[in-house]
Amino acid sequence: MRDNDLMILRKKITYHVSRRANLELETLLRHFWDQYGQILSFDQLRKLEKLLEIDDLDLLEMIVGLRPVSVEEWQEIIVLIRRAWNSRKLS
Repeated sequence: MRDNDLMILRKKITYHVSRRANLELETLLRHFWDQYGQILSFDQLRKLEKLLEIDDLDLLEMIVGLRPVSVEEWQEIIVLIRRAWNSRKLS
């Protein structure tokens, strides 16, 4: 993996985080991305990229716990998204 690949992947994810049809989900994801976007590993970024491909309502329900996380490898990312959101609420 080259630095250029990582940069391109981060730009792609930044775009997908900020272009959600659901405003609540977009706000939640932007906060997560601001907090973790620059420190996620390439592997974590690839998992996030796949996670962002699912429907907004399905994703939001997984994040808030109304729906089980459908793919085991997404569990780590969902936990980080929840952690970022909870840290925002505590500040």
